[in-house]
Amino acid sequence: MFDGGLGLSGSLFQVTKSNATIRDTDDTVIVQSGQRQRVRGLELSATGYVTENWSVLASYTYLDPVITDDPVTPYNIGRQITFVPKNAASFWTDYKATSLLEGLELGGGIVYQSPLYNGYTAPGVNGYPLGRIVRIPETVELDAVASYEFANYRVALNINNITDRLNYAQSFGNRGTPAAGRTFIVSLDAAL
Repeated sequence: MFDGGLGLSGSLFQVTKSNATIRDTDDTVIVQSGQRQRVRGLELSATGYVTENWSVLASYTYLDPVITDDPVTPYNIGRQITFVPKNAASFWTDYKATSLLEGLELGGGIVYQSPLYNGYTAPGVNGYPLGRIVRIPETVELDAVASYEFANYRVALNINNITDRLNYAQSFGNRGTPAAGRTFIVSLDAAL
C-alpha cells in the first residue's frame, strides 16, 4: 500500500501439543503434564510509511488457547491454557515534524494484552478449592517520545506508562511481577 511504503501481513494457524510441559508447584522444575493443548489463532500486522514523514507499526493477535485433555486434573479441560492471553495488540506511530522544527520527531503508541491465567485448581471438599485460580489482569500501556536531531546529536524524552497504570511485566508460578509505573527517560546519542 501507499506506493510500497506500507506492508500488510496476516496468518491463520493451529498448534496442537500432546503431553505439554508445566512448572511444578514449587516453580522450580518443568515436568510433563500429560495435558493436550490446542491453540487456534490469527495474526495481523501493518508496518511501514503512510507518508514520507509518518510511519506506523501495528499488530494484533487473537488466540483461542484451550486445554483439550488433562488426565491428572480433568477439571481443566476446556479452560484457557496458562500463560497465554487471548488478545494482544500494539500500535506505534512516529511523525517527523520537520514543518514545525527541522529535526523534530514525535511518536506514541499503545500496548494491550488481555488477562491470562497462571494456574487452576480442582474443585475441593464442601466448596473449598484444593488450590486457587491465579489470574493476571489485562495490560494497557500508553507510551510517547519526542526527539530532536541536530548536527551529529539526537536528544530524546521517552515517557513510558503515561497513565501510571498497574500492569504486570512477567507472570510465573502463582504470581506476577508488576511492571514499572510512569517512567521518564532522557537520552543523548552522538554519532562520532
